[in-house]
Amino acid sequence: MNLFINGRFLTQRLSGVQQFGIEICKELISTCDLTILVPAKVELRTNEFDDKIMPIGKLGGHLWEQIELPFFIKKQKNAVLLNLCNTAPINLREQGITLHDLAFAVYPKWFDWRFSMFYNFLIPRIVRASKHIFTVSETIKGEIINAYKVSNNKISVLGNKVSNKLIEADITITENLGLKEKNYYLMVGSNNPRKNFKFVENLFLTDLKHLTLVIVGGSHEAFNSTESVNSENIIYLDFAKLGELKWLYENAIALINPSIYEGFGIPNLEAIACKTLVFCSNIPVFKEIYKDSVCYFELNDNQSLKALILEQQLQPASFEIFKQKGVLLLNAFQNRNRATEILNVMSK
Repeated sequence: MNLFINGRFLTQRLSGVQQFGIEICKELISTCDLTILVPAKVELRTNEFDDKIMPIGKLGGHLWEQIELPFFIKKQKNAVLLNLCNTAPINLREQGITLHDLAFAVYPKWFDWRFSMFYNFLIPRIVRASKHIFTVSETIKGEIINAYKVSNNKISVLGNKVSNKLIEADITITENLGLKEKNYYLMVGSNNPRKNFKFVENLFLTDLKHLTLVIVGGSHEAFNSTESVNSENIIYLDFAKLGELKWLYENAIALINPSIYEGFGIPNLEAIACKTLVFCSNIPVFKEIYKDSVCYFELNDNQSLKALILEQQLQPASFEIFKQKGVLLLNAFQNRNRATEILNVMSK
């Protein structure tokens, strides 16, 4: 098997999906030989795979992925293409695809209509055509099976991992924010409707005015983004370097994740890796993945979240058990050999 990686994600802004692709590439590179194909005339967001990169073609974006990438693969002997970030060539059989979630189909109103229309056209076709499908949770695996009527054996769940770069990063304090240790709550993610940040913002604007909320993330062109609010107790940080993000995680009272829909929810696992409490909505995928290592509140129930925050403020010691359980859960994910799982499936 001659393994190639669709490296178009290396030209995109870094989010959880792109980070997944980077981590899988690292694991595969330590296990086997491979080549990462990228558009020749598009700037890459990282140079850490320089010795594995092969620039090809004259196009960029979806045109490169749908025309030049499959044309190149079909000319190679025993070639298999691995796509790690949702999209893939529509007319290629010898490939594996990775679907992180089906939000574009389940909640199309969250997205720009052109993005939603394209994904709803593309995804069913690459699901049918591809050799194998990878995803990040059993919840999403079930959604894929129900939506596209594919065999259970055609889908593998890989889960997620926390980047070693975050775990090993040197702490950097963002001085201009004026934050002190354990005096703020944290939310991490792009400003889009599925993250449900407005729900938490409203709570901190009303019942929890005496507490500080820090929101790290930014907007994404694919989403119908929500507007930020102005308040002295809510701090927005569009981007944080790894050292800053690590400090923010480690020194938060808790990460709050109020998401309505997720494929995995990597900020939860990152917070756990930084030994920080996680308060998250009780959606099925969080209960599947995080079990009893996090604290749940009722989705969109501000009184449920408020009660959880106030309880932790009054009895912080009683919440330490969640951190201990989180260590065990984190180890299970970090020790998993996903590269071997991928290679076993793709070599058949």
